Amino acid sequence: MRYPEGWARRTGPGSRVSFIQNLFAMTLSWSSAQAGPTVSSAKASDVPRLKCVEPAFRLERVGTLQLPAGTSVVIRFLQNSSPNSVTGKRSRLEVFRYEIYKGGTEAVLSLAAPVNSDVVDPWRTIRESFTWK
Repeated sequence: MRYPEGWARRTGPGSRVSFIQNLFAMTLSWSSAQAGPTVSSAKASDVPRLKCVEPAFRLERVGTLQLPAGTSVVIRFLQNSSPNSVTGKRSRLEVFRYEIYKGGTEAVLSLAAPVNSDVVDPWRTIRESFTWK
């Protein structure tokens, strides 16, 4: 999978890796799953969970998108960033969460950027570069 050159890499707990540059972030996680995600399952399960854990969560839409790695359920939402360590100010972020399933594994790719950022082409490059091994 491609990711922006020079972004700080962080490995999280379990199967999770993040790449961060200022308020721009890309996170990939994966786990076992019994079945692939659907728009209905995302609305019933993922959206309520995101409302509980993401600061100032506001759902924009849930849909599907065909990617080279397979059909993805896409959850698009807004949230607040963590507070700036100096000013304490939070920024509004737009997040695209792609849930992709294959053979008992679900991968979740989240791409976040400040609202109104021009990230259409970079986000397309990243999400379309995801492949299964």
